[in-house]
Amino acid sequence: MRFNVKSRAEEAVIQHSCSDALTASSPPSNISALPMPAVALAYGSFGDILSTAQLVIKIVQLLRRSGSPSGTWRETENELKALGSELAHLTLHQELEPLLAARIQQEVARCHLLMARFFAKINASQGFVQKILWAVSEEKELSAFRTQIIERRSALGVLVGLVNSGALEAVRARVEDVGSQVRVASESLSQQLATYQAQVVGVIAHVPHGISEQYFTVLSPTGVPIPISLLYCTSYQALDVILKAYLGGRKEAGSQYVKCGFYEIVSPDGAVIPPPRFEATIRNDLRLEICILKMSDSEYSGDCCPQCGIACRTDSVGWSQCQNPDCGATFKAVVVKPFDSLLKPPRDSKEQIELWIAELPVNTDSDLFRRIRVLTPQRLPVGLFSLTRSIEFRAACEKLLLQLAQADPVLWRRWLAGAFSILQKANPGFF
Repeated sequence: MRFNVKSRAEEAVIQHSCSDALTASSPPSNISALPMPAVALAYGSFGDILSTAQLVIKIVQLLRRSGSPSGTWRETENELKALGSELAHLTLHQELEPLLAARIQQEVARCHLLMARFFAKINASQGFVQKILWAVSEEKELSAFRTQIIERRSALGVLVGLVNSGALEAVRARVEDVGSQVRVASESLSQQLATYQAQVVGVIAHVPHGISEQYFTVLSPTGVPIPISLLYCTSYQALDVILKAYLGGRKEAGSQYVKCGFYEIVSPDGAVIPPPRFEATIRNDLRLEICILKMSDSEYSGDCCPQCGIACRTDSVGWSQCQNPDCGATFKAVVVKPFDSLLKPPRDSKEQIELWIAELPVNTDSDLFRRIRVLTPQRLPVGLFSLTRSIEFRAACEKLLLQLAQADPVLWRRWLAGAFSILQKANPGFF
């Protein structure tokens, strides 16, 4: 999704009108004459964002004329400045996903409606009697208005984080084939994005109480909380898009596993939430966790941590805890049993399946994930090999690998490719 800004000069005008003008003692009088871009933004015209910013400035002007500013007014003015900066930031991106653009359009409309209603209220209170009535109710009105601004800023903060993630992914896609010298710059961008995302998470986590918008939290593979609005995440597919945007390009945070679908969502009681049940499970203030799925080349012995290799006591049924303070992973092993259920093989060529296997995430010694499940193969009795030869690609694995079948058939094929890989390594000649 594209939109155009004619020049760098116009970009500067947008930023100035949304942010710098708020700090001036007397905002520019000719703000209505600002130039407009040739093409309207996909999530609302350029004028929608500009008119919202103009309303912000007018509200600042009217409130400054109302008398000596109170503590509540100063806090409200700071929130208005921050909202103006968020709006200015939205105008600087060239490409947006259709779903994200639609969400931004809704948020810009909500911001504009909020500013228009409050401006109409205070603009009507300029008469003598109205000024007296406003003075009586000013603290209450400003407090309620500030709370609503924080709501809108919180929602915009999440969207801005996703926009920046998408911008970084676009840059990475363009420079991927240039060479190792350019990859150094891409890694630097990843670090900058990680810092920005941490700031967004920190701001949203400290929003004052009384906010009506509802959130749930997902802990990343390394334990960083990711607050997600129930307004924008109502399905497993939407959650998958958000997680890939937050973790994109950060291998230390498990991005390669999330990108390939090798993860699960775990509830506070340690139960895995299947994708079809996700929508019925999520609620306000729920704290979920990402569990990374790792493939093992050999049958797991169960006497050590599968991540750091330190010997530890394991639970044969539930989750086990690594006692190594540098690791501390919570883990569980799942045996892939080829003949627990016989599955229909995918209608893809063997070359395509081998290509998927080559794209599987590679386990490294530097992984430090909070929660992992190890998929370990079960060796087949020799007598069963004659049976497997009569089945195309000898495709069978436990029902665990079908959890995403309803949600995403392509992702299901990747899971099945992973099952082929570990079964073939454990049982030479299986294919």
